[in-house]
Amino acid sequence: MTAQITWLCFGLLGLLPFALGFWVSINRGRAGANFSYSDDPTHPLHKAVRAHGNAIEYVPTLMVLTIALDRMLPGQATMWLVVLATLGRYLHAIGMLTCTSLGDRHPLRIAGSVLTYFPGLIMAVLVILKVL
Repeated sequence: MTAQITWLCFGLLGLLPFALGFWVSINRGRAGANFSYSDDPTHPLHKAVRAHGNAIEYVPTLMVLTIALDRMLPGQATMWLVVLATLGRYLHAIGMLTCTSLGDRHPLRIAGSVLTYFPGLIMAVLVILKVL
């Protein structure tokens, strides 16, 4: 069951950039913008592009770390780290898309950041320590 949850999270991480990219496309259509967008932090297209960009910055690294840890240290610890990181990525994206302005702090963005940074850093350190 542990491996199934880990790989479910892997799939959810893989889904996130595609879902956010699709949301960017929808918002581009609504705004009539083929290649550019407003730098207004309250504009839905701006928020969609930044949420997608942010996911692209973290998701691939988390996926690589998931594969490495699942091979090096399979089990509960890896599963929980991946679950937390996946939750973090989704909370962060939801916070970015639902906030009034990207210039404001949003509780979901903050929680999402914390749940990305800490599990991600722990995962990276565990891989390094496992090699040493």
